[in-house]
Amino acid sequence: MVSRLGWDAAEAPQPSDGMGPISPLQPDPRGSGRKVAILLGVLFVAALGIAWGYDRVSAEHFYPGTRIGAVGVGSLTVDEAESRLHERYVVPLRQRMTLTAPEFETTSSPWKIGMRVDVSDAARDALVAQQAEPIVMRLWHRVAGDAASVKVRPEVDDEAFSRFLWRTFRKINQEPEDARLDVSRDELDVIGHKLGRTVDRRAAETAIFSALTSGSHEVEIPVKVVQPQLRAEAFDRVILISTSANRLVFYKDGKVAKRYGVATGTGGYPTPRGQFQITAKRMNPTWYNPFSDWSQDMPAFIPPGPSNPLGTRALNISASGIRIHGTPDAWSIGSNASHGCVRMHMRDVEELFEQVEVGTPVLIV
Repeated sequence: MVSRLGWDAAEAPQPSDGMGPISPLQPDPRGSGRKVAILLGVLFVAALGIAWGYDRVSAEHFYPGTRIGAVGVGSLTVDEAESRLHERYVVPLRQRMTLTAPEFETTSSPWKIGMRVDVSDAARDALVAQQAEPIVMRLWHRVAGDAASVKVRPEVDDEAFSRFLWRTFRKINQEPEDARLDVSRDELDVIGHKLGRTVDRRAAETAIFSALTSGSHEVEIPVKVVQPQLRAEAFDRVILISTSANRLVFYKDGKVAKRYGVATGTGGYPTPRGQFQITAKRMNPTWYNPFSDWSQDMPAFIPPGPSNPLGTRALNISASGIRIHGTPDAWSIGSNASHGCVRMHMRDVEELFEQVEVGTPVLIV
């Protein structure tokens, strides 16, 4: 049946979802919405794919702006970054380093002393830390860069450091040497003293370690000076006794001040040879019997006076029982007649007595 509108009622457009009839000439809004949604979804997926691909392609490169220590490594690979870090931190460790102490100098390098910088670990650890960030953060840093700086941590190899210190300190340390007397061709020479030195170990370790970490190439190693027991100044006055010539020579400031004839020990009682010093000065001394085989029949002591075997003056020296002294037996001077002591004329020993002090060196040859 044909309606009066000219078409079958079954073919007439029906209202849908309360929107009323849709004209054949009006676009369907539901279809347009789906297309937009699909397009946006495709674009989003494509963007994710591009972002993921970019992240994967850039995974082996540092973020732009990345610094490791003082070296910029932005957009570099690990190998490229290691190369730059090696030039900046490792090569200088091979450079010359001078270490000095009093009367001592040696050269080495921070590397030989034990300084190390593991640039490989520094670079790889920094890249791993970047790769561990969420992808969104990674993408942001790859576009905007990352101004963060990764620290480089130098280290000192304890074994190499200790080995270097031991070798160096052993070369620096030295025992002091006393001044001494030497007689050549009957001339007296004073061999000067030498100062000793020992490294102040704790201060030296601190100084060397500070130089390593600061990049300094000159280090002054602190030492302590060790004084000798006998300095050259102690020989400003010296007594030289020749047992063969029976002569005593008194030196002042390295020059002969006076020569004296003396008597020294006999064959059975020789005057000891060596370097000694005056230990006591005795005016008008009392003689005490040593009760040796030659003095058994003598009194236990003899007070000062004309018969005293020591005369009017006696200078004890560091050789046991030996003295430089006056004698009432003036005839013995110039011969080997004593029991080990050094005899002098009374006037001579009194003159010498006034010019020497306790500690004056005595060399017997």
